[in-house]
Amino acid sequence: TGPGPLDYSWTINGQEITSTTNMDYMFSEYGSFDVALTVSNNQGCSETLEVQDMIVVQAPTLAFSTPNTTCAGQNIDITAINLVSIDPALQYYWDFDGNGTIDAFGPTPTFSYTNPGNYNINVSVQTVHGCTASYQKHIQVQADTQTDFTANTTFSCAGQSIQFCVTYRDWE
Repeated sequence: TGPGPLDYSWTINGQEITSTTNMDYMFSEYGSFDVALTVSNNQGCSETLEVQDMIVVQAPTLAFSTPNTTCAGQNIDITAINLVSIDPALQYYWDFDGNGTIDAFGPTPTFSYTNPGNYNINVSVQTVHGCTASYQKHIQVQADTQTDFTANTTFSCAGQSIQFCVTYRDWE
């Protein structure tokens, strides 16, 4: 803005931050931020450039859909994973039994429970710029029932009755 030494004044949302030529700033809150730079010289001349909503700091949100119940031994159908983020996902981390150990990676993993019970499915995501989000959903795993049947004979003449009986083994 003219000859002579220059003075700089950086403001964010109207609050003066620093008077250095260049600036590093860590945003500690979510929101949209206006950034302005005023440059002046020793002749009293100055110019201000302000950019409205220049910086957007947004927390990602994460959710997914799956049935509330499943049967032991069946794959869980993870559907409609929804990540709302200003930058793309780098990695998804899945803990299907709530024990803190990662059981699978990626946006649509495959998993099945071997034992009936109540479980919490936890997923967390890390974005390309290092933001994180997590989501938890409860699922009830039903005991798998194996059904079978027997017949009192497998050979017969026409007109003879055959008795069929259901036999099953419940995993409980």
